[in-house]
Amino acid sequence: MSHAPRTRSTRTRRRARSWGVRTAALTPLLALLALCLPLGAAEDAAISLAPVPGMGETPPPSAPQAQALRLDHCDVVVRPPSLFRVSLTRHATAAEAARGPMLIEISLAQGQVLLASDRIELAHLGDLAQGLSVALAPSGLDPQQGDATVWLRVSLMTALAPQLGERYVPVEELSRELPTPRSLAARLDALQVLLHRTAPAAVMPWLWEEQCEEIVSGQTSTRHCVELMRLEGLLQAALAPGAAAPTSDGPLYAYRDPTDGSIQPERRYAPPGGVRGTAWLLTSPVHPPQKCDWPEPDPQLQSGAAQAGVELVQLYPAGDLGWDGTALLRALRRLQAPGHGPVLLIGQDRGAVGALRLLALAPQRLSGVRLVDPVLGDALDPLLVAGAAVTVSGHLDDAWSHFTPALRSGGGPGTPAFWQADASPPATISPGRPFAQVVPDLATPATHYALGPFVVVVGMNEHRAAQLDDRALANAFCRAWAAHAHGLPPCIDDTAFQPGAWRDFTWILIGNPRSNRVIARLTHRHPLPITWDSRSLTFQNQTYLRADRRAVAVAVPRSDGGQALMLDGAPAWSPGGLPLVGVTLPVLGAVAAPATTSSPSAPANGPMMARP
Repeated sequence: MSHAPRTRSTRTRRRARSWGVRTAALTPLLALLALCLPLGAAEDAAISLAPVPGMGETPPPSAPQAQALRLDHCDVVVRPPSLFRVSLTRHATAAEAARGPMLIEISLAQGQVLLASDRIELAHLGDLAQGLSVALAPSGLDPQQGDATVWLRVSLMTALAPQLGERYVPVEELSRELPTPRSLAARLDALQVLLHRTAPAAVMPWLWEEQCEEIVSGQTSTRHCVELMRLEGLLQAALAPGAAAPTSDGPLYAYRDPTDGSIQPERRYAPPGGVRGTAWLLTSPVHPPQKCDWPEPDPQLQSGAAQAGVELVQLYPAGDLGWDGTALLRALRRLQAPGHGPVLLIGQDRGAVGALRLLALAPQRLSGVRLVDPVLGDALDPLLVAGAAVTVSGHLDDAWSHFTPALRSGGGPGTPAFWQADASPPATISPGRPFAQVVPDLATPATHYALGPFVVVVGMNEHRAAQLDDRALANAFCRAWAAHAHGLPPCIDDTAFQPGAWRDFTWILIGNPRSNRVIARLTHRHPLPITWDSRSLTFQNQTYLRADRRAVAVAVPRSDGGQALMLDGAPAWSPGGLPLVGVTLPVLGAVAAPATTSSPSAPANGPMMARP
């Protein structure tokens, strides 16, 4: 919400009372000063303060002139207690330069609350030609002002005759409205509401919304606030009536992942002279990236691709830094999409592992594989790449001594041969290997949900305590998925779940036959080898208290042939990575950790349940 600046009538009357002179008595002198000292309104609403009829209202800016006080720079956001920096200049003619003494008054105010101010005396007006830099230390924002913005005001004053009882009078002013992190967040909230109400088909506005949320939830530094204001402008333009659907943000593009419906980014660097080929780049940053902040490709790769006429596409790893989970599945799904031509695959540092896995899975979709400074460690079975043609440049880690592929030493990204398709592409050398052999952790019944679209269904059919337990387990699963895949799957209460609408999805069913209606319907004719009552569960003649929240994970049959997975009790997976990796179904886990722990526990596997 926009707030008008405090009117000058209030401020001028207050100054007049402090001077002991009525405002009207100064009118002739101020008018004379306005004639003697040429004033103008440069950028940021520079305004002549010579009194005119209706002075109680802020007068409109006058036409820009060459000689005027200028605001060359100021910080774009007010963030107490951080310093706020302002830089000013005012060029004067030779006749004006000797005028003085002068006074510059700078203030930051939120509503009627003065946050910071400073007064700088100048011997001559000409001193401003060299520029003036001021750092203000604003106090805490006014809690009563809520999301109100802050006004920066700069006044240029000149000395009056001593007999008038006051030394300086304002003759020129600049003002600028500035956001605070809170007011900026409020504006973004309004855009978010508009985005969800209009629900555009274009994916870029949804990516911008996620980027804003990531920034707001983190540290709101000045740099981040600048980026928020840029994203705000992009969202406003995209959501304007009749606006064309945005397709990119510079090199940043986005697509919708069918697994969880999330928006995922990627960068595309098109060569200036036309595209003669496509290369995919797989990298793995040291720390999990964010959609608003992830490392750009090596400049040598960018310049080399541009010179070779190759479009360089950088894939986003999300939280799958080992390229052995969702990031690998997304890359494989897109690589195998119909109509997709062969690509040159580049794996840099730890991204080399993902490149070699894709090579093993779909060599027929590749025109060549390039590894730059590859770091493998013990993350890959050497047999998977045995006999494959791989060109390596840069440093090799010690793990390469265990591999037996037909390594070819090649030049770096600055050489033309690096970007050319191989005379014998990988498909002619190494056939594709079974998925279960390349990524066995993703080929188990427990992780089958990650191979396609899935929905989380939360049981709400039991007492309040059971509902809270099921909701907590569903939240833990969604948090773990979000940390790994940087997306959120659809999550629905069993009371609202319509099976026909989700026929093509894997169902993650949270709860048990007592608490989840969907599980109860599925197991009506196919009872599970485990039973629940209001206080306990029984398995293989062993009874366990439900209050212990033992982790239960079991596949549940569906009459339509689809996949369903029941989760009950506590998380049945280790923190980090893809949820349910390493879980062999069916499983009854150990007692859960106390509910006071902030992260999902990793219960040890207990007695094995019979498969239904």
